Amino acid sequence: MRQLAGMEWLAAAAAGSLVLGAVVMAFIHAPLQAERQACREEVRTLQRQIVAVTNYQNAHLDMSAYEQELTDRQARADKALPEELAQGDFLLLLQREALRHHVALQQVTPQTVQKQADLQILPVEVKFCCTYFDLLDFLRGLRESERCIQVERTAVHQQDGRLACVLLLRIYAWAGTDSVDND
Repeated sequence: MRQLAGMEWLAAAAAGSLVLGAVVMAFIHAPLQAERQACREEVRTLQRQIVAVTNYQNAHLDMSAYEQELTDRQARADKALPEELAQGDFLLLLQREALRHHVALQQVTPQTVQKQADLQILPVEVKFCCTYFDLLDFLRGLRESERCIQVERTAVHQQDGRLACVLLLRIYAWAGTDSVDND
Protein backbone atom coordinates (compact mmCIF):
# COMPACT_ATOMS: atom_id res chain seq x y z
CA MET A 1 0.00 0.00 0.00
CA ARG A 2 1.33 3.35 -0.86
CA GLN A 3 1.55 6.31 1.44
CA LEU A 4 -0.56 9.38 0.85
CA ALA A 5 1.12 12.57 -0.13
CA GLY A 6 0.16 16.10 1.05
CA MET A 7 -2.91 16.84 -1.13
CA GLU A 8 -4.18 13.29 -1.07
CA TRP A 9 -3.83 13.24 2.71
CA LEU A 10 -5.75 16.45 2.96
CA ALA A 11 -8.50 15.16 0.62
CA ALA A 12 -8.76 11.87 2.55
CA ALA A 13 -8.92 13.73 5.88
CA ALA A 14 -11.62 16.05 4.51
CA ALA A 15 -13.63 13.10 3.14
CA GLY A 16 -13.26 11.23 6.44
CA SER A 17 -14.33 14.33 8.35
CA LEU A 18 -17.40 14.72 6.15
CA VAL A 19 -18.35 11.06 6.59
CA LEU A 20 -17.75 11.24 10.34
CA GLY A 21 -19.77 14.49 10.53
CA ALA A 22 -22.64 12.91 8.57
CA VAL A 23 -22.60 9.87 10.89
CA VAL A 24 -22.59 12.11 13.97
CA MET A 25 -25.47 14.21 12.57
CA ALA A 26 -27.58 11.19 11.54
CA PHE A 27 -27.04 8.90 14.49
CA ILE A 28 -26.25 11.20 17.42
CA HIS A 29 -27.30 14.83 16.88
CA ALA A 30 -30.72 14.26 15.21
CA PRO A 31 -31.97 11.74 17.84
CA LEU A 32 -30.74 14.00 20.64
CA GLN A 33 -32.58 16.99 19.12
CA ALA A 34 -35.77 14.94 18.80
CA GLU A 35 -35.44 13.85 22.43
CA ARG A 36 -34.79 17.45 23.46
CA GLN A 37 -37.96 18.60 21.66
CA ALA A 38 -39.99 15.82 23.30
CA CYS A 39 -38.65 16.84 26.72
CA ARG A 40 -39.58 20.47 26.06
CA GLU A 41 -43.15 19.44 25.14
CA GLU A 42 -43.38 17.35 28.30
CA VAL A 43 -42.13 20.30 30.37
CA ARG A 44 -44.73 22.60 28.77
CA THR A 45 -47.50 20.08 29.51
CA LEU A 46 -46.36 19.75 33.12
CA GLN A 47 -46.15 23.53 33.50
CA ARG A 48 -49.74 23.90 32.21
CA GLN A 49 -50.90 21.25 34.67
CA ILE A 50 -49.06 22.96 37.53
CA VAL A 51 -50.62 26.31 36.60
CA ALA A 52 -54.09 24.73 36.44
CA VAL A 53 -53.67 23.07 39.84
CA THR A 54 -52.25 26.26 41.35
CA ASN A 55 -55.14 28.31 39.97
CA TYR A 56 -57.63 25.79 41.35
CA GLN A 57 -55.94 25.85 44.75
CA ASN A 58 -55.83 29.65 44.78
CA ALA A 59 -59.51 29.82 43.87
CA HIS A 60 -60.38 27.44 46.70
CA LEU A 61 -58.01 28.42 49.47
CA ASP A 62 -60.83 28.72 51.97
CA MET A 63 -62.41 25.24 51.81
CA SER A 64 -65.24 26.18 54.17
CA ALA A 65 -66.23 29.08 51.89
CA TYR A 66 -65.99 26.79 48.87
CA GLU A 67 -68.18 24.18 50.57
CA GLN A 68 -70.67 26.92 51.47
CA GLU A 69 -70.71 28.06 47.83
CA LEU A 70 -71.40 24.48 46.70
CA THR A 71 -74.16 24.14 49.30
CA ASP A 72 -75.75 27.41 48.11
CA ARG A 73 -75.59 26.27 44.48
CA GLN A 74 -77.20 22.95 45.41
CA ALA A 75 -79.96 24.77 47.31
CA ARG A 76 -80.67 26.99 44.27
CA ALA A 77 -80.74 23.92 42.02
CA ASP A 78 -83.13 22.15 44.41
CA LYS A 79 -85.46 25.17 44.36
CA ALA A 80 -85.36 25.34 40.56
CA LEU A 81 -86.03 21.61 40.16
CA PRO A 82 -87.59 20.27 43.38
CA GLU A 83 -88.33 16.66 44.32
CA GLU A 84 -92.11 17.31 44.14
CA LEU A 85 -94.15 19.43 41.74
CA ALA A 86 -95.51 21.55 44.63
CA GLN A 87 -98.32 22.81 42.45
CA GLY A 88 -99.74 24.92 45.28
CA ASP A 89 -96.45 26.78 45.75
CA PHE A 90 -96.27 27.43 42.01
CA LEU A 91 -99.83 28.77 41.88
CA LEU A 92 -99.04 31.02 44.85
CA LEU A 93 -95.96 32.31 42.99
CA LEU A 94 -98.08 32.90 39.89
CA GLN A 95 -100.66 34.85 41.87
CA ARG A 96 -98.01 36.89 43.68
CA GLU A 97 -96.29 37.86 40.41
CA ALA A 98 -99.64 38.72 38.83
CA LEU A 99 -100.58 41.02 41.71
CA ARG A 100 -97.14 42.59 41.80
CA HIS A 101 -97.23 43.44 38.08
CA HIS A 102 -100.94 44.46 37.80
CA VAL A 103 -101.92 41.40 35.76
CA ALA A 104 -105.59 40.37 36.03
CA LEU A 105 -105.64 36.57 36.13
CA GLN A 106 -108.79 35.16 34.54
CA GLN A 107 -108.13 31.43 34.51
CA VAL A 108 -105.37 29.07 35.64
CA THR A 109 -105.78 25.50 34.42
CA PRO A 110 -103.28 22.83 35.46
CA GLN A 111 -103.23 19.98 32.97
CA THR A 112 -102.25 16.34 33.24
CA VAL A 113 -98.83 15.63 34.71
CA GLN A 114 -96.47 14.15 32.14
CA LYS A 115 -93.41 12.02 32.77
CA GLN A 116 -90.30 12.33 30.66
CA ALA A 117 -87.18 10.39 31.62
CA ASP A 118 -86.51 11.34 35.28
CA LEU A 119 -88.80 14.38 35.26
CA GLN A 120 -92.40 15.19 36.07
CA ILE A 121 -93.77 17.97 33.88
CA LEU A 122 -96.90 19.93 34.74
CA PRO A 123 -98.31 22.11 31.96
CA VAL A 124 -100.39 25.03 33.28
CA GLU A 125 -102.52 27.20 31.01
CA VAL A 126 -102.83 30.78 32.27
CA LYS A 127 -105.28 33.33 30.84
CA PHE A 128 -105.04 36.97 31.87
CA CYS A 129 -105.38 40.62 30.79
CA CYS A 130 -102.79 43.34 31.18
CA THR A 131 -100.92 46.13 29.42
CA TYR A 132 -97.85 45.57 27.28
CA PHE A 133 -95.37 46.70 29.93
CA ASP A 134 -97.16 44.76 32.66
CA LEU A 135 -96.85 41.64 30.49
CA LEU A 136 -93.11 42.21 30.11
CA ASP A 137 -92.70 42.73 33.86
CA PHE A 138 -94.79 39.63 34.63
CA LEU A 139 -92.73 37.44 32.29
CA ARG A 140 -89.50 38.86 33.71
CA GLY A 141 -90.75 38.14 37.24
CA LEU A 142 -91.47 34.52 36.28
CA ARG A 143 -88.07 34.16 34.67
CA GLU A 144 -86.29 35.56 37.72
CA SER A 145 -88.14 33.34 40.18
CA GLU A 146 -86.27 30.51 41.86
CA ARG A 147 -88.47 27.89 40.18
CA CYS A 148 -87.63 26.59 36.70
CA ILE A 149 -90.56 27.73 34.55
CA GLN A 150 -90.71 27.25 30.79
CA VAL A 151 -93.04 29.30 28.63
CA GLU A 152 -94.06 26.75 26.02
CA ARG A 153 -96.65 28.74 24.09
CA THR A 154 -97.98 32.29 24.06
CA ALA A 155 -100.99 33.87 22.43
CA VAL A 156 -101.50 37.62 22.76
CA HIS A 157 -104.41 39.60 21.29
CA GLN A 158 -105.44 43.20 21.77
CA GLN A 159 -108.88 43.54 23.30
CA ASP A 160 -110.44 46.84 24.43
CA GLY A 161 -107.07 48.61 24.66
CA ARG A 162 -105.55 45.84 26.79
CA LEU A 163 -103.81 42.62 25.94
CA ALA A 164 -105.65 39.30 26.31
CA CYS A 165 -102.93 36.71 26.90
CA VAL A 166 -102.85 32.95 27.06
CA LEU A 167 -99.63 31.28 28.23
CA LEU A 168 -98.86 27.60 28.49
CA LEU A 169 -96.28 27.29 31.25
CA ARG A 170 -94.42 24.15 32.22
CA ILE A 171 -92.98 23.44 35.65
CA TYR A 172 -90.68 20.56 36.41
CA ALA A 173 -89.82 18.25 39.30
CA TRP A 174 -87.74 15.12 39.71
CA ALA A 175 -89.71 11.91 39.21
CA GLY A 176 -87.90 10.05 41.97
CA THR A 177 -90.88 7.88 42.92
CA ASP A 178 -93.79 6.42 40.99
CA SER A 179 -96.31 8.56 42.85
CA VAL A 180 -97.25 11.89 41.32
CA ASP A 181 -97.68 14.84 43.70
CA ASN A 182 -100.52 17.17 42.73
CA ASP A 183 -100.91 19.07 46.01
